[in-house]
Amino acid sequence: MRSVWEMHWVYDGAPRLNNFLDGLRAVQGGPEAGHTTVSGPSYGSTAVGAASKAPGHRVWAEAAHDGPVPLGGKIARLGGYK
Repeated sequence: MRSVWEMHWVYDGAPRLNNFLDGLRAVQGGPEAGHTTVSGPSYGSTAVGAASKAPGHRVWAEAAHDGPVPLGGKIARLGGYK
């Protein structure tokens, strides 16, 4: 069984996500013709973050102060809010 705790799935999936987004960009008419938003809640945010490291990608992130994801990260000692 695959485990989401294995980080190689994130890094293996990031180029696939970028290829998909490049295809969307091409269909939209190029990088200036449209904008695409990718949301990655929970573990998906790690995959989106890894994909966003590719040149030409912009990232905007926000954490809800009362959301369960930052709290879970803090409990698991993965970061979270202070």
